[in-house]
Amino acid sequence: MEQINNTEAKITVKSPTSFTIGDTREFSPYVSGGIATEVKKPIEMKFHSLEKSLRYPYPPDSKEMPIANW
Repeated sequence: MEQINNTEAKITVKSPTSFTIGDTREFSPYVSGGIATEVKKPIEMKFHSLEKSLRYPYPPDSKEMPIANW
């Protein structure tokens, strides 16, 4: 699977120790080992003013509190 070296791919988490990277049928066979690195992409976020946030603590266009991922 050398085709995925130094590339970015969207993954699907299957369990705490495994994930899938999509369709890999066209790739060479997996041999062993390897390291995956998580890359966090920036996202655009909207915020209310402090005054409005004190009355309505949810972000714009949302009905639930966001989960921090630090």
